[in-house]
Amino acid sequence: MEDLHARDIVHADLKPDNSLVDKRNMAVLTDFGSTMFLAATPFNTDTSDRIEIARYMSAERLYGQGIGKEDDVYAFAIIIYSLWCKKEPFGELHTNEFYAILEDVCGPSNLRPEVPVEVELPEDLESLMKRFWAPVAQDRPTCTEIVQALLDITQPRESNHSDTEQTVFVDNMPGDAGALFALAEGFRHGIDGHEHSLDSASHVYLRAAEFGHGRAQHELSFFYRNGLGVLPKDFEAAFRWCHQAASQGFVESEFDLGECFYWGQGTVVDKETSVSWWQKAAERGHVKAQFNLVACYNTAQLGAFDQELAAFWFRKAAEQGDPAGQFRMGIFYERGIGGVEQNDTTAFEWYSKSAVQGYLPAYVNLGSCYQHGRGVEQDIARAVQLYEEAAMLGDSDAQVGLGMCYSNGDGVEEDLTKSFEWYLNVAEQGNELAKMQVSRRYQNGLRVEKDPELARKWFDPEPTEEDKKFMAFLESMKEGGQGEDGEEGKNEENGAEEGGQGARTF
Repeated sequence: MEDLHARDIVHADLKPDNSLVDKRNMAVLTDFGSTMFLAATPFNTDTSDRIEIARYMSAERLYGQGIGKEDDVYAFAIIIYSLWCKKEPFGELHTNEFYAILEDVCGPSNLRPEVPVEVELPEDLESLMKRFWAPVAQDRPTCTEIVQALLDITQPRESNHSDTEQTVFVDNMPGDAGALFALAEGFRHGIDGHEHSLDSASHVYLRAAEFGHGRAQHELSFFYRNGLGVLPKDFEAAFRWCHQAASQGFVESEFDLGECFYWGQGTVVDKETSVSWWQKAAERGHVKAQFNLVACYNTAQLGAFDQELAAFWFRKAAEQGDPAGQFRMGIFYERGIGGVEQNDTTAFEWYSKSAVQGYLPAYVNLGSCYQHGRGVEQDIARAVQLYEEAAMLGDSDAQVGLGMCYSNGDGVEEDLTKSFEWYLNVAEQGNELAKMQVSRRYQNGLRVEKDPELARKWFDPEPTEEDKKFMAFLESMKEGGQGEDGEEGKNEENGAEEGGQGARTF
């Protein structure tokens, strides 16, 4: 996990079933189907109603506020509970009580699993566990801090090295920068016959960095930024070493230096300089830098909105095989924006490349292509299959799409009850289109008992700008041939018409 998080990757599905022990008695992570690259994930607000996943979700994820490294840390705490107590968290709740978990975990009570009185959980481990599942995400430790904390519990040190011992240790270091860096890596990761020690690693990284080793300078910057080993948390020192590594052409440091200037971390805020460093990294294939440039060009942070430059960097990422970049290029071609000519076939090809890599947002747009025959021969059954796969992984747009398919009998047997269930499920997650469809069902008694009060509950009398877009979308569906509100049957939602599913847009 420490290695994943250092690369801004989150696992997003940590649970005991995915935490195994190999033949060497080494713990290994498995099932990377939900893993995501933070900077390359524009839709990282997945919330799933699958109870086995929900039990390990943090409050912010359950609320649909996004998935981050802190969510993995929270899940790790629940894993500690499960393994030590030999008990499933919230095991007393059944699958249909997902929202009971959501309400209690996210609410003022900050519900967490209780350690049974008969279980002797070591006090220091219990204290750590509670830090890991802290209600406020920012209060949870990083994976690097977790590793050190667990080592302190399992391998307590009597005392730090004495000054004399440390002097001998430093004086006997190799004088070659490459050898020093390899030694530091050995201490950091406990490999090549070295005992895991962030203290020793920090000393050796410093010596290698002083010898001019670019990667060591980059890692030393990371240590200063996080206060690891014997080094204090010092953003100015982190910035200085990052600058030295970047000046040597170390691409990861070029990206990090852009971050420092953008946020004013260890230096003054200078967004123009930030962009210049991101540009250097992006031109060398750094995907996160490419996406940061896209964000700047696409939100006019550089003084002017420039969708063509955004498309340029998305294409770079896509051609390097990044699934999020491929997904975005599909959107550009589908809509004919960013200086590219509208082409459904090319859009379909990009969506396919992204979906093959398991990029969840692409499933919905690819399903829309199959549903409406855009860029590919129409195949409703394949569209439904893609929606179902994405819906079961918690994708709200896919769940709305399934609601429409069951409403219209597209690729599945018409079933207004199932349609309502999908709409209600995703409406509970805050999806505005689904909320309006649920409101409409209660207003007109479509396979549910008429209930004006519930209809009002699900319809916001003061719609946001996003709500207005959904309303316009619904009106466009009506103009396309939707029947009267009270009519049950085919095309009730007009989902088979162009735009009925509503593929994600840029």
